[in-house]
Amino acid sequence: MEKLLQDRVVLVMGAGSCGPGWGNGKAAAVAYAREGLINTPMIYEDEEYMALYGGREKFVAVRDAMCPTGKMGDAWDIANAAVFLASDRARYINGVILPVDGGLNLAK
Repeated sequence: MEKLLQDRVVLVMGAGSCGPGWGNGKAAAVAYAREGLINTPMIYEDEEYMALYGGREKFVAVRDAMCPTGKMGDAWDIANAAVFLASDRARYINGVILPVDGGLNLAK
């Protein structure tokens, strides 16, 4: 593993955590978790929020429809991007912000 990660720095942060003050990624990830389109257990924690959509299934359908790919991403999508950036295949990729958002940034 040490050999794999030699000369690689990969910082993974949540939705909305890039830009001014992006160093506080954890706080931003928590603050914007509802706004992002990543399907994690965290988005289902607030029952009142789920009720606004008429339940969990409708909530997922609405959020899937918001995403240009037609489906929310999941934690594996984020993990796969991080693994790629840490790999030798990404050896010449430096200093970039890589949105893993299913094209949501392009749709705005």
